[in-house]
Amino acid sequence: MLDTNLLERRINCRNFRDDKYPSKEKIQEVIQEAINVAPVKSEVFDFRLEIWGPEHTKVKEDLMWSTVTKHPYRLGKSQYPDYDTWLAETKKYYKTHPQNFNTQVQAPYLFVLVDDKSAWTGAQPLVVEDWRSHMNAGIWLYALALAANRHEIDTSYCICCGVSKKNPIQRGYSLKRYPRILAMMGVGYFDFDKKSLFERDGDWIEHVDGGSYNTVTRKRNGYKSRKPNHDDLTVWK
Repeated sequence: MLDTNLLERRINCRNFRDDKYPSKEKIQEVIQEAINVAPVKSEVFDFRLEIWGPEHTKVKEDLMWSTVTKHPYRLGKSQYPDYDTWLAETKKYYKTHPQNFNTQVQAPYLFVLVDDKSAWTGAQPLVVEDWRSHMNAGIWLYALALAANRHEIDTSYCICCGVSKKNPIQRGYSLKRYPRILAMMGVGYFDFDKKSLFERDGDWIEHVDGGSYNTVTRKRNGYKSRKPNHDDLTVWK
């Protein structure tokens, strides 16, 4: 279990091992730890975490096709006349460009965070505004990643995906209105050997947008080049 390097260890790698993963009990421990330490406003957890475990391999694979990041394949924005044609062409594209899919949704555990105004409010008759609820969700999701890191478990966020009403994971939800899917997170152990957005050189991998990462020590050297400077975000009074 790690006591240090919690911030630097987390990256958004899209590939996970399917032959090794944490136990259900360990996942429950991580989730409770995140609940305990996250500074969620008024302890209002008005969202629900749905967990799709290792037994749902096929359902998660079906969802993965809708996570393609490039046009003209993005679901809902494609040039293809119907779903079946789109799916066939998208699967062809995957064979040569797997790095352009959010394959983290195929992780052994897929966490799906969804709106739920009937969820935990700390025994208070309290419903908060959407913006505060979503802020709480973001705070808790990051605490979840750090708690997982402490147990040397890998996580990868996914927010970019089309909505497939055919898939049980997304059925009944929207990305734009209540009840909406707020975010998804793949959980397990990274597989650094698969083709990805990282270029590998020995123990080091470098992201196409900048920043390198040691797959053994799990430490970073630099960050993505598109990140702002602190002066871009701050106004000293």
